[in-house]
Order: sequence, then C-alpha cells, then structure tokens
Amino acid sequence: MKYVIVIADGISDLPVPELDGRTPLQAARTPVLDHFARSGRVGTVATTHPADEDASLATALRLAGIDPAEMPWGVSAIEAFGAGAEPPARTYRVEFCQVNAAGALHLPSHRLIWRPPSAAFAQLVTDLGAHLMQQAPDVMAGRTLLPFAEGRAVLVEPGADLAAMPDIGSPEEASRRSWEDVLLETDGPGAECAHLMRLAAAFLSSCPQPGREQQFGAVWIWSHGVLELHAAKEECAPNVLALVKDPHLVAAGRCAGWHTADPRNLGDDFTVDLKALSVAVMDALGRHDMVVCEVDAVLRATERGDFDAKVAAIESIDRDLVAPVLDRLSRFGDPATDPSATGWRLLVHPRRAAYVSTRVPERDVVPFVMGGAWVRSVVSRSFDEVSAAASDLHIDPGHEFFEYFVKGGLARIRA
Repeated sequence: MKYVIVIADGISDLPVPELDGRTPLQAARTPVLDHFARSGRVGTVATTHPADEDASLATALRLAGIDPAEMPWGVSAIEAFGAGAEPPARTYRVEFCQVNAAGALHLPSHRLIWRPPSAAFAQLVTDLGAHLMQQAPDVMAGRTLLPFAEGRAVLVEPGADLAAMPDIGSPEEASRRSWEDVLLETDGPGAECAHLMRLAAAFLSSCPQPGREQQFGAVWIWSHGVLELHAAKEECAPNVLALVKDPHLVAAGRCAGWHTADPRNLGDDFTVDLKALSVAVMDALGRHDMVVCEVDAVLRATERGDFDAKVAAIESIDRDLVAPVLDRLSRFGDPATDPSATGWRLLVHPRRAAYVSTRVPERDVVPFVMGGAWVRSVVSRSFDEVSAAASDLHIDPGHEFFEYFVKGGLARIRA
C-alpha cells in the first residue's frame, strides 16, 4: 500500500459573513476534493484536548498516532528531540521574549503557531550559548543551546549525567510584572536558572539583532524534561517520509519513527509552492510507503485575517497538490478489483481549526476526508465542516486516527 497524508493546517473555520455565511472551505471551488469525498469517507477527528499542556505539540503528536498522555518525556524533551538532541538527556525550554516598558516579558504572539528557526535566530542562539559558556562555565558545563523554533531554543544536558537544574516555572507571572522582580523571589533551587537568565538579558541588550522589528530582551528557562531512550511504534510507522517544516510536526515525526527531511534543505516556500510540493511527494512515493506533507498557506492567510486568501489557498490545495497526487496514486491500482495491485490511500487532515475572526488556531474538532483502497461510504458527502459534522464517523481520541487510516478495513489484503 501507498499512503499520502496532506496536512492542511487551519483549513477548518467558522462561517464568514463576507462569504455569504459560508466557511472558506465551503466557499472554495474544489472539484477534485468534492469528487474524492463522494467516493471516500468524510468525518471529524478530535485533535485537541482540554488537558493539553501545549496544543500545537499535542495536535502534532496525535496526527502521528501518538497519545500525548503516554509520552513521559515532557514538552521540552520532545522539542529537544525534534531539534536533534539524542537520548538520554535533560532538557529545558528557553523562551526568547521582548521586554516592555514596565520590565515585564512580552510573550511571543506565535506561541500557537511556530515557524522553523531562521538562520539569523539560529546564529543568535549559537552566540548566546557561547556567551553563557564563557560567563558561567560551571553552570553551563556539559549543557548546550539548540534552536528549536523561531523564538524558542532548548537547553540540553546530553547524557543526563549532571544533577537536574530546577527551573523557575512558567513565564506567565513575569508577563504581568517585572521579570527581574520575579527572579528576586527565586531562592535556592532556581538560582542557576536565574543566573543564566540575567546573563542572557545583558547579552541580548548589547547584541545586534538585524532584521528583527522588536528585539529580544530576555529569555525564560523553564519546562524541565527528561529525554529517554524511546522505541518508535513500528506497527504504526511503516516507511514514512515527512515533508514538514512546522517544528512540532518535525518533533512528532521523529517520535513516531518517521524519516524527516531537513527543513533547511527543502527551501523556504515548499509548504506554499504546492506544485513543487506535489512533485516532491510523487517522487518520494517511489522510495517510501507513506509521504506526509504540510501545507502552510491556509494558516498564513488565517493569521492575516484574509478570508479571500484563505479561499484561494484551499483552491490551490485542490488544484496544485491533491489533483496531481491523486493521479499518481491511482496508478497503484485497486486491490479490491485487482489482487496484484499495490493499492493506495489519501487523507486530507486539517490538524487544527483556525478562524479568520481570531487569527489563531482553536481547540475544535476538525473535518477530514480519506479515500482509496477499501474506503467506501454509503452516503455521498462533500468535504466541509457541516457535512463532516453530519457524518457517522467521529474519531476521539484523535491519536487513534493514524492507525485507522493505515489499517482500517484492510483485513482482506493478501498476505
């Protein structure tokens, strides 16, 4: 079997008055997806949960078939694994923040949407790590800084041989009043973290940050985790290539045992240039059982509150990605009618709902459409939020969806 998952992050939305009360997905002209939905299955999947510590990471893990509640590492350890750290190790999140006039931290607006680290930010992290090593060699001995996403790094202790450095906790309190006053209240266990944070603030205040409208003025070290030896779920991860750039998707893919292409080698716009992405997907199908690809244009349009651009991005997914990929997949044949055929399946998965009215991802169930070998429905439906909600196929918990997509209904496949 050959599989393709298209992650159309943020494609699900609310009705928009300017679109005659339709959602962008309903308003978009998507003839290929419409035909595909009528011959496949449409439903909903719960990708978020109220208990999620980090909704962005949790949705990525569930998409890869992993239950976040069963991952004992901690968020920072999963992010460190995605950044290239190897177990065993102790890990910490390092949040880069602006500082307002009152001395409080201005937490980054992209906390729900994370981009890969730019070359400039990666260099800033490298320079800060070298500075901390020079100024606090005893504290930094055996510890390294790695860039994870734009505005976030991870502090890693490879081997986990050092005693744990207790962190200070969430930066939320320091966003309400002077972060330095918060540090003054930290005694004993958090002293090493506080020392590194003060050194980092002094460094950032004198370090040029070209190209950045608002300069980083401080870091916050928190969210201690332990990166342990981990066996990927082989039964749910055949031979998968992930063409993704979102840092949490990269991390989730690594946790699931997927091959993850280095985002730096994929080009800055591969999640937006869907014609090029479709070529990469079709080429990868010759070497992998499954290809997972990410589309970013829909979420970018949502961030701008631009419903027309969101509609156009959805239409581009239909025309420039799904159409050619479906054509390529169809050549693998249908085992239901030809026992010698390889067979195929395609899934279009929104990962998260994102509303142009709020411009951020929301915690909501999302619609999906899947089709291919042995995927049939007695009711013909379109691919949109209303049709999906009316379906009898609702998957919760969401981490079970990956295995359902890979294995559901395949009992009749030849040995």
